[in-house]
Amino acid sequence: MKLEDVKVLTQQMVAQSLGQTYMEQNGYLTGIPTEKLVDVGKDVLDTDISTEKATKALCVLLAKRYIFEGEYESLFDDIMIDRVEWGGFIERDKIDFADIMDDAVFNIENKKSYAEIEHTYYMPKVASKIYSEGKAIMIPISIQRETLTEAFRSWDNMNSFISKIHAKVRQTLEMALDRYCNGLVNAGIAVSAKATNTAVYLLDTALEAKVNGITAETTKEEALANPDFLLHIAEKIAEIRDNMKMCTSVYNNGSWATSTKKDVLYLLTEYTRKLKFNVKRNVFNREDVDFGEYKSIPCWQAVKAENGNPFAFDVASSVSMTADPTNKLGIGTEAFEMDGVIGFLWNRWALGMTVFKEYTTTSYTASADFWNEFIHSVTNQLLDSDFPMVAFIVGRKEEA
Repeated sequence: MKLEDVKVLTQQMVAQSLGQTYMEQNGYLTGIPTEKLVDVGKDVLDTDISTEKATKALCVLLAKRYIFEGEYESLFDDIMIDRVEWGGFIERDKIDFADIMDDAVFNIENKKSYAEIEHTYYMPKVASKIYSEGKAIMIPISIQRETLTEAFRSWDNMNSFISKIHAKVRQTLEMALDRYCNGLVNAGIAVSAKATNTAVYLLDTALEAKVNGITAETTKEEALANPDFLLHIAEKIAEIRDNMKMCTSVYNNGSWATSTKKDVLYLLTEYTRKLKFNVKRNVFNREDVDFGEYKSIPCWQAVKAENGNPFAFDVASSVSMTADPTNKLGIGTEAFEMDGVIGFLWNRWALGMTVFKEYTTTSYTASADFWNEFIHSVTNQLLDSDFPMVAFIVGRKEEA
C-alpha cells in the first residue's frame, strides 16, 4: 500500500468546515489539494492540545465542575464502508456486454465455410482497477497524572474527566474522517463538471424548458428567488434519477454501460429550505413535488469567505481545489473553482471510504510524569468514474 501525507490537507478541511483557524490553517474558503485525498484507482494491465494547556485549564480542588467535550455528527456517513465489505470496493472487475451476431443455425448457406466463426476467440470484455493508496493520520493527547490527582476529589471524577478527553479525541478523528468523505464528494462534483461532463447546468435547462421568469440575463440569485425555477430543479433531479436506472453510459465516463440500483442524493440546504418554504407551502398537492430520499448539506466545503457572511450562497455552494500538475482526477491541471452547486447525485459504487487500521500507542515520560497517547488511523478513499455521478449547478455551462 502506498501511504500519502495528508496532514496539512486534513487540517485545511477541518478549518474550513469549522469556519475558524485550526492548527494555523485559515477557516475561510480557499483551494485545497483534494487530489491528494482521492484514490482514483490504477488499471491492472501535532494537534494544538499540549499538556501545559490541558493542565492550566484545571483549577485545583473545585467543588463542582462542568466539562463540555462537545458533539460531532457526521454529515457524509453514506460514503463510509465497513472494512469487512471493503474488498468489493478496492479491486473491481467490470465485464461489458458481449457481441451480438447473426445466428448461423437459421441462416445456413450452401457450400459456405463457417470455420472463421467456429474457431474465432471471443475474448470477454473485462476491465480491472485496483485501489491501493492509504492515508495515515495520528492524533496525540497528553495526560499529566500529578496535576489530575490534585484537581479532583475522587477517582471517579478524574476518570470521568479523562473519559471526556478520550471522547473529544474520538470526535476529532470522526471529524477528520467526515471531512475526507466531504472531500470525496467535492472531487466527484469536479469530475462531473470537468471530466465526464455529466453536470447539469440548471439555468441552461430552465431556459431550454422556457421556465417562467428565466431569461439569458437571469442571475443565480434571481433564479433562486423564482418558485418556478425551484420546481424546475426538482423536476430535473427526478428526471436524471429515473434515467440513471437505465443501463447506460450517459452519466459516467462512457467506459461501460451500467444501471444504478442504489443512488445517493445530496442537496444544498439553502435549496431544500427554499423549496419547502417558498414552493411546497403554496402547492395544493405538495406530495407530488418529490424526487425521493436525499440528505441536506449546509455547505460543500467552507462556511464562510475571508470577508463575508457565513453560509452565504456563493460560499456554501462553492468547491475550490488547487491546481494538480498530475491531472489525477482527469479535470485538467488548472485550479478548479465552481460555485452554484445545488446538488450531487451518485451511484453508491462511485464513492467509498473505509478505515483500514485504527489503534493506540502510549509512552510515559518519567521526568515530567505524563503519559502520551497516539491514536493512529489509516484510511482509503476511492472515486470510480466508471459509475454515474451528476452535479447539479445553478449556472450556465459556458461560464463554467
